[in-house]
Amino acid sequence: MGTFIFSFVALIALKNGFYGTNGLFVLGVMTVAVLAFVIVTFLRWVDWIARLGRIGTTIKQVESVGLETFRSRRLNPQLGVATIQSAPTGGKPVFTDTVGYVRHINLEALQFFATENKLQITVRALPGMFATPDQPLARVCADEKTQSLPDLSSVAAKFEVGSTRTYDDDPRFALIALSEIASRALSPAVNDPGTAIGIFGSFIRMFGVWTKPLLEDEHTDTRFDRVFVPELSAEDLLDHAFRAIARDGAGIVEVQIRLQKALRAIAAMRNHALTQAATDQSRAAIKRAEKAISFEKDMESIIAAADWSLQKA
Repeated sequence: MGTFIFSFVALIALKNGFYGTNGLFVLGVMTVAVLAFVIVTFLRWVDWIARLGRIGTTIKQVESVGLETFRSRRLNPQLGVATIQSAPTGGKPVFTDTVGYVRHINLEALQFFATENKLQITVRALPGMFATPDQPLARVCADEKTQSLPDLSSVAAKFEVGSTRTYDDDPRFALIALSEIASRALSPAVNDPGTAIGIFGSFIRMFGVWTKPLLEDEHTDTRFDRVFVPELSAEDLLDHAFRAIARDGAGIVEVQIRLQKALRAIAAMRNHALTQAATDQSRAAIKRAEKAISFEKDMESIIAAADWSLQKA
C-alpha cells in the first residue's frame, strides 16, 4: 500500500511539473530504494510461504514461544507473589460463571483489592487450567482484625477466562502442543518417528531454561505479599510432555530409547522434583514398552537406556 501511494503521488507531481532538477534526482533515488524494498519484501514473503505449514517450522515456532514462557517463569517462579507455603488455609471460595481456560491473572489488581480490604488471596486456578462454575478460581481469607468479607465478585473478574488457551502465561501449553505434534507423527497414517525424536530435543531445551540457576542480579523480590500462587508442578509438566509420546510410541524401539535418554538429561538438571518426575516417567515408559514390544533384543536396548532410573528402584 505504501508503494502504491508513493507511485501515485510521484506520478501526479511529475506530470504536473512539480519537480526541478534536484527533485527529479531525489525522486529517482527514492524510486530505486522503494523498488529494492518491494523486491526484498516479496522474496521474504515467498520464502515464508514456502516454509509455511512445514512441520519443522511449526515445531521451531512453538519451541520459541515455549522457551520465552519458561524463561519468564524462571525469573518469576510464582509470578512475583508470596510463596504458597505461607498461604492461609481455608477461606471463602471464588467461582466463575464462565466456562473456559484461564488465560491471564491480573495479580496487581488482586493485590490492590486485598490490600484495600485487608484480605489474603490464594490462587487455585493457574493460567491454562480449565475453569468451571464448580471449581474455585481462588480462596479469600480476611485478616484477623477484619470483621467480614466484602463482595468478592470483583475477584473473579481479575481472572481472564476464554474458550482457548494462550502461550503467554502458560508454559504447559507449549509442551502439550509439541506432544500433540509428536503423537500425530507417530500415528500409523504418518509413521514419522523422526519428528517425535526431534521434539525430545525441544523438551530438553525448554526444561533446561526453566531449571537454570538464577544469577545474583536476576533474583526478584516479592511484589504481591497478599496474593499466593502455587508453583508449577514438575510432575504435571512431564506428564504433558512425555506421557502421550510414551503411549503412542510404546512399540517403536527408536522412540523409546531416545525418550529414555531425554528423561535422563532432564533428571540431571539438579531439580529434585523434576528428577523424581523424570524417574517416574521413565519407569512408566518401560512398562508400556514391555506390553508393546515382543522382541527381546529391542527391550534389552530400551532397558539399557533406562538403567539410570531402574537403578533407583
